[in-house]
This record gives sequence, C-alpha cells and structure tokens, in this order.
Amino acid sequence: MRVLVVDDSAAIRTRLLQMLREVCGPESVLEAESADEAIDVVARESIDVVVLDLHMPGKNGLAIIAELKGRATAPVVVVLTNHPNEHLRRECLVLGADFFFDKAREFDELIGVVLDRDGARSKHARATRELARP
Repeated sequence: MRVLVVDDSAAIRTRLLQMLREVCGPESVLEAESADEAIDVVARESIDVVVLDLHMPGKNGLAIIAELKGRATAPVVVVLTNHPNEHLRRECLVLGADFFFDKAREFDELIGVVLDRDGARSKHARATRELARP
C-alpha cells in the first residue's frame, strides 16, 4: 500500500504523514506540496491512494483529479478540503474523486478509506450513479 499526501500546508502534511505512517508504515507514505509535484510522484512511483487538497498555489487539486483517474492503474483519490460545499463535492466526484472529506470534521475518516481502498472504488461508483440521477 502506497499513499501520496498532496497539500501545500506543511502542518497538514505533517499531521497526515504521521497518522498514515502509523497505519501503513514509514516507507509507504509519500508527500507532495503541489499538484505538479503530485503528478511527478505518481509518474515515478506506484501509488494506491492519493489524499488531495483542492486549494493550492498554481494548479489546484481539481485540475489533476481526472488526470490521476485516467491512468491505467488509477489510485483511489480522496479529496480532503477546508471548503466542503455541495457544488464542489459533486464536481470532484464527477471528475473521478472517490471520496470528498471536510478537513475540519472528517479528517479521521481517511484511515478507513486507506485501509479499505477497494471498498472506496465501489463507494465511488455508487456515488457517481446517484449524481447522474435527475
């Protein structure tokens, strides 16, 4: 299991890295502080789960969700944001994100997703079908 944490906040990255390394092991969790750096890491490494912030300088997280999910071995994409509005959640899910969590209220949900990455894919499929309904 390889996890990539993408967030421009060093404090948030540090907290996520510590939390995820306890579960996955110290060598299994990588970090990136920008969307461009995340794409580089995913191109070089085998990544199973990407934990993605949306609002970063330069290219934002929205800009790379479809790119990440378009890969032959697409990772589970977990959006973790301080801006949890319904419109943004729908946009992320339609682009291919598997989960959309509020940093302030759902931070700890991330561990369950990482431990059950195949379950994440089926939950995304159900969520996408629900969004497509009129």
